[in-house]
Amino acid sequence: MIAELDPDPREWIGRLRRTGKQEGFESCACVVRLLANLVRGEAEAEALLVRILDHRVELASALARDPGLQVASVDYLSNVEALLCNPKVVELAQFERTMQSATTDPLTELFNRGHFTRLGEGEIARCRRHRMQFAVVLIDLDRFKTVNDNYGHLVGDMALRKTAECMRKTIRDVDAACRYGGDEFVLLLPETERLGAYVVADRLRLRIRDEFAGHPIGEHRVDLTASGGIAVFPQDGRDLPTLMERSDEGLYEAKRSGRNRITLFHKERRAHIRYPLNSRGEIRMHHDLHEAWTPVRGLDISSSGMLVETGQQVDRETDVRFRLANRTDPLAGPWELRGRVVRVEEPSLVTRRLGVALMEPVPDNCLTDYILGGRYAAGEGVGGTFF
Repeated sequence: MIAELDPDPREWIGRLRRTGKQEGFESCACVVRLLANLVRGEAEAEALLVRILDHRVELASALARDPGLQVASVDYLSNVEALLCNPKVVELAQFERTMQSATTDPLTELFNRGHFTRLGEGEIARCRRHRMQFAVVLIDLDRFKTVNDNYGHLVGDMALRKTAECMRKTIRDVDAACRYGGDEFVLLLPETERLGAYVVADRLRLRIRDEFAGHPIGEHRVDLTASGGIAVFPQDGRDLPTLMERSDEGLYEAKRSGRNRITLFHKERRAHIRYPLNSRGEIRMHHDLHEAWTPVRGLDISSSGMLVETGQQVDRETDVRFRLANRTDPLAGPWELRGRVVRVEEPSLVTRRLGVALMEPVPDNCLTDYILGGRYAAGEGVGGTFF
């Protein structure tokens, strides 16, 4: 439409409006941004375009030829309204390459830190307006300095590019992956709550681990892993610096706990955050050598404990075992957990709630399977709101 010769101004604006309405975007604002790199609201942009089109008609009458929309725009915005003081003519493709270089990290071709800041501030404004949430995931490669020290910076750069490729393969189109600095990366996950962010981040962690373990860089086998921290707007912070600080606290905890893991920032006093189960998946319990495995209702789970509801008579200090259906890999058999009842509640005359301290940490895959459901652990439904 911008390249059309001698269009009817009112008909042209009408088509532009209909196009925007049909495709679901602010079409007049987009045209003004394309023509002059000016950011305007839709109504203001439409009024400006009407004035530019009228000026085009006047120029065509004076010159006895159509000057085109671009020339009319430059003349009007420079000489009539003086919104452009020193315009420069540049080919659109070259301009887009220039804009990309200002927003993209040249090594990894991910967004750079400055653009992430702009995206984050925009997402905060959007989520405040629509009362939504989003997640920030800070990712750091474990012991990356040893790669540069042992194999040189060329191999280190190749490792960073491979990490970036893992990120591109993991996230959705609406997510943003950025190189934050050095070997630190950050994900911006719109409309994603805490557990959704966890499964995305953990899938990325596993992909990085497997990619480096299975494919050497040049002639070198570089077994790199990654750790990460997660923070969610608005629960963990209402501005971007606070969210980054909270995700960094989660990352520090992941490093302190042994690396190669994802940690969510949380304000609870418990050592491990608890996730609601909402009766996801089959859970069976065994607490007596003379009794069979019986189904129980799972209420919540953490890496060190479970809360279940049962109709059986079970007392404190009782040793129990659980079998959890393995929906990620059914052929491997059920997950088996052992623990001891440390708390008993009686919400009704026929049921008891058992707080169980587990003797060994819940495997990461089991935790992901049960807090998000088998289809998420298997790789579907990344991001979004799950509950």
